[in-house]
Amino acid sequence: MAGSRSRTIRRLGTSVSTTGQGEQAGPQSSSSNDRSSSLVGNLANVESNITSQNVNVDQQITLPFSRCSKAKNRCLICRSSGQLVVVQSEAKLRLFINRGIIIKGQCRCCKRHLKGKFFKQNDESRDPTVSDTTTMPSTEVCGLLNDLRHFASKRSLNFDAPGALSDTDYIRLTGITSFNFENLHDYISGSIKNTANRSSRTCLGIRLMKLITGLSHSILATLFLITRRSVGRAITSARKALMDKFVPFHLGLHHISREDFINLHTRELAQALFADGKDFAILVADGTYIYIEKSSNYVFQRRSYSVYKGRPLVKPMMVVSTTGYILEIYGPYFADGKNNDASILNSLMRQEASPFLEWTVAGDVVVVDRGFRDSIATLEEYGFIPAMPRFLESGSQHDTASANESRLVTKIRWVVESVNGLIKQWKMLAQVMPNSQIPYIGDYVRIVSAICDAYRPPRVSATSHDDAIIAERMLSLNKKGNVLQKMVEDNGWVRKRVIWETIEATSLPDFPQLTIDDLQRVTIGMYQIKQAASYTREHLDNEVNYMLQVHKERKDIIRIHMQSRHTTSKQYQLWIQYEKHSFDPIKGWYCQCKNGARVVGCCAYIASVLWYLGHYRWLNHAPQYSSDHYHEFLVDAADFEVSDEEAEEEVEAESVAE
Repeated sequence: MAGSRSRTIRRLGTSVSTTGQGEQAGPQSSSSNDRSSSLVGNLANVESNITSQNVNVDQQITLPFSRCSKAKNRCLICRSSGQLVVVQSEAKLRLFINRGIIIKGQCRCCKRHLKGKFFKQNDESRDPTVSDTTTMPSTEVCGLLNDLRHFASKRSLNFDAPGALSDTDYIRLTGITSFNFENLHDYISGSIKNTANRSSRTCLGIRLMKLITGLSHSILATLFLITRRSVGRAITSARKALMDKFVPFHLGLHHISREDFINLHTRELAQALFADGKDFAILVADGTYIYIEKSSNYVFQRRSYSVYKGRPLVKPMMVVSTTGYILEIYGPYFADGKNNDASILNSLMRQEASPFLEWTVAGDVVVVDRGFRDSIATLEEYGFIPAMPRFLESGSQHDTASANESRLVTKIRWVVESVNGLIKQWKMLAQVMPNSQIPYIGDYVRIVSAICDAYRPPRVSATSHDDAIIAERMLSLNKKGNVLQKMVEDNGWVRKRVIWETIEATSLPDFPQLTIDDLQRVTIGMYQIKQAASYTREHLDNEVNYMLQVHKERKDIIRIHMQSRHTTSKQYQLWIQYEKHSFDPIKGWYCQCKNGARVVGCCAYIASVLWYLGHYRWLNHAPQYSSDHYHEFLVDAADFEVSDEEAEEEVEAESVAE
């Protein structure tokens, strides 16, 4: 009876036919892209019926799922007959879950299609099917269901199988690619024991997930289906292994020679600006902050409190190359007045048998910000060449020479700020660190820094054809004065009003049209251009007009009043001289802001005017900014209506007061 009877089982809208031996099932219609939830539901009903009705082990069941070719002498993906390997059960199961495709028997594929036991992501997305249905013995159906049950019971993240997570998953969960994860694991695999609860790969995955996401131990325990205590032990094991087997090869003064550091990680621009093209090391130093909780230990509370930041923190000191390669991390240090940036750098040089002095030589350049002003004399004492932005000597504006010199420094120094931002992408270092983790903060910062050195690209390339051109231009401009500033001051244009005619930007048709490359020739960098949109939006009126003034006699000179970015009560005047038909159409600029007199680049106020007049207003489609609508969702306490009676009472009160 079983050999001749056909039975149709219908569950959840899916039809599955079973036939006796030798009987062929008719085709069934179903999507080949069903996901794991519907697959488990449909096939679970099949298994229930098979079990309850004692289906013969030799009975054939036709499933409405596509299948691959059964050929064993050709690759099931590309059909070639080269070096073939048997497809592992893990790859079969994942293909079935992700795409609803069944692989039967000992099918083979090219080794290049596999990553570990799984298909590569691109190869898995290809279509290797030869039939819309699959007929298989009931025992194989039960085996498939058991595999699905096993898969469903292991809902945790799986770092043990190299292909279980996609490359995108690895980047999101660990901050590095799957290939880099494998390489990092090779360093520490012999230092972490595999246990019943977690392997060395899982330990590494938990450690990296903790750093990149900042998730709590409890959430990680849920994700990995282990206890909170096991998460803590895994993190500790991975931290110790990374510090012992990985960090020393990618961080520290002795992990790289001076020659390699100079040749591989020093920008040609920096060498031209500060080392006269010679092979000296150029180091950029700065402190960063890791915030901590307020301590109940009052002595520690005072020493870890930063008056500058207004909160408790510790300070690692970072020394990087001009490309952003992290040479060394010092500290972390206390945050009180005895541990400012200058004091830390002085201590590195003055300590006995200083490793910093052993690695460096006289003539090396140290680029710092103004917070290191008290270490300049010490740097010069030990033969270093310090490079620091100039202080404002008098008045409210730097003179042209000091502003130009400061721009040379900031053109190189910005990279350390970029590196600080890079390591704060690891959320654990950007959050408030529990005080229980204070003993390990230095390890965490060093591990992240070593990973950035090993697996992240440099912040800027060491070799660039543009570097030589930019350096030549900056050094040439550094020797020049601001001609337009002298013209403004000699003619009293700051006070005179009648010589200026107010117009709209649309009435200035002869202003040259500028590309982003043209703007960069003026700004010598992208920072000011990125700020230009925000400055410009503030100075567009309700009718989207940009008001400016043009000189009545010198039509090639315009004047604009700009609101200060930082102070509501302050405005700056700025002047721009241009010539439309010229290779360098912007002939001069001057602004009243602190750095507005420089000619090595320009300030953000000048850049915003050039960006609007020469670039933005020529765009066919103006960009939209979500920040333009933020004010609509907030309430202004000063904006309310007063009743007539209250208004009269206020007037009477004012009259009495007078």
